Amino acid sequence: MQRGLMAQGVIAAFAILMFSFIGIYGIYRYIGQQVQQIQETYSNVR
Repeated sequence: MQRGLMAQGVIAAFAILMFSFIGIYGIYRYIGQQVQQIQETYSNVR
């Protein structure tokens, strides 16, 4: 019983993590150009 519950919990947590990861990835792509500019300036400073 406990093992099954733990497996379900892990699956649920993994699903939530994947959804949040996809959301973060979408936001990152939305501001991707700005991020690239920041990275370029950062590399230039270094």
